[in-house]
Amino acid sequence: MLLALHKFFRGYVTMEVRGFAIPRFINLILHKNIYIWNLYEDEGQGRTFFNCSIKAFRLLHPAAKKSGVRLRIRRKQGLPFILHKNRRRKPWIIGAALFMALFMFLSSFVWLVEITGNDTIGSEDLRIVLQQQGVAPGLFRRRISPREVEGAVMAAFTNISYANVTIHGTRAVLSVVETIRPPQISVDRGIPADVIAAKDGIIHDMATEAGRPLVRPGDVVAAGDVLVSGELRVGTDYGEVHSYFVHAEARVTARRYVEYIFDVPLYFTSKNFTGNQMRNYGIIVFNTKIYLENAPSPFINYELSHSESRMSFGRNHPMPFAFFYDIFREFIPETEERTVDEALIMGQTIITSRLNRELGEGSFEVLNIEMAYEETDENVRVTAVITILEVISMQREIVPEIEAVPGE
Repeated sequence: MLLALHKFFRGYVTMEVRGFAIPRFINLILHKNIYIWNLYEDEGQGRTFFNCSIKAFRLLHPAAKKSGVRLRIRRKQGLPFILHKNRRRKPWIIGAALFMALFMFLSSFVWLVEITGNDTIGSEDLRIVLQQQGVAPGLFRRRISPREVEGAVMAAFTNISYANVTIHGTRAVLSVVETIRPPQISVDRGIPADVIAAKDGIIHDMATEAGRPLVRPGDVVAAGDVLVSGELRVGTDYGEVHSYFVHAEARVTARRYVEYIFDVPLYFTSKNFTGNQMRNYGIIVFNTKIYLENAPSPFINYELSHSESRMSFGRNHPMPFAFFYDIFREFIPETEERTVDEALIMGQTIITSRLNRELGEGSFEVLNIEMAYEETDENVRVTAVITILEVISMQREIVPEIEAVPGE
């Protein structure tokens, strides 16, 4: 986009070349470092076309004379030719100059902020952090430090493992990758470490790569218990026992029990749309909404949808002007009743959603779900005990104990 604007401001011409030595002519101008682009050949007519700047055009004639080809200007494009053509229309020139000056001025700001990759984190929460770092519509692009913004975003949200800020024209894009599951603590392989339990559970399976196992399948462990010790003890022929420390590594899975108690309402409100709707049009100027017809909604119950079309010079140069309209769709609220079976089915969906949100989707295996319920006048109270299989192993650095020296 910026290269195209540069060519437009400097002006350029489309040249037609005819003759029997066109390849030699092309080699000559390339040897002289004359920049050309959009080079293509019309084989049927024996001619070649290319674009070049006004300055480069003046350097073509010696090469054309030396190679015996004929040059012809087929098209003149760019601001210099437009100004020359309209040199007698001063108001037009002044208006065009003001427009370009306004465009260049507005291009120095950010007018659109996009956020991608967030599933559980609200976009508005991310926008608050971005605004604190100077990334918001109407702020200077040059004041934005992408690396500082990325660091601030990751510091504000512990469940973001990656953040990237890019500036494309007047559009700023924040891309994030969420890590719902808490990262396992890992110790450098050169440092002695134990493998401990990150959570309570009953050991299901162990795969030890290094270290001395202290538990076996079926053992009950609590968070913080040492599962695989990094301390290895070796006895000597003299009855002495020597210890040395290694970097223990193991993958330990355990059965865990998760209990949820929640209510599922038996009555809920649905929307029965009548088909009546109203549109309210307006424009956005520098982030300020201006309604063309500021009429309130004639409906008591309605659903509001918003749509806008922003003025933009290409994808990466949105401007601070947009046309929008709001649609008010009338509906009649109706109270409906669920059966107990439908409430229990919804309860299973709630359980799955909570497990995925709290533990991380794909990080566990559900072995069994036991559900009990109690029906009241308005709700079904669900008590669920879920048996899951989860990796609970994590590493902890070994800090050797320093024995006190007598007399000190």
